[in-house]
Amino acid sequence: MIDQYPPALARRRPLWVHDLCLEDFLRGQSKYKLLQELYIGIGVQNWWLTMLGVRSLLEFVMIEKVGDNGTFVKNLHKFLNAGFISKIQLDALEPLIEAGHASTHRDINLLQRMST
Repeated sequence: MIDQYPPALARRRPLWVHDLCLEDFLRGQSKYKLLQELYIGIGVQNWWLTMLGVRSLLEFVMIEKVGDNGTFVKNLHKFLNAGFISKIQLDALEPLIEAGHASTHRDINLLQRMST
């Protein structure tokens, strides 16, 4: 385990987060609130809930951009086909997908092994 200084909770948020807050307010959405909770989850090292939140935020954005195609994986492939991510990025998201599935549907031990 590596300690990070300053801790994640103390790090400055990117400037675009404020734009997201305004966009959410105007559209009646909640991506900003979810992102704020993700920062808190990271700061307190609550990895399981943070992983679920990251997956939820990604799905929220995918549905916003390409519509709801029934499943997370179908949304992801539609997101790829629409040009929002590359094949390399899709491959990089595989651990996120598996961890999200594991934390939602399967054994928590898989998620714990992935985080070590």
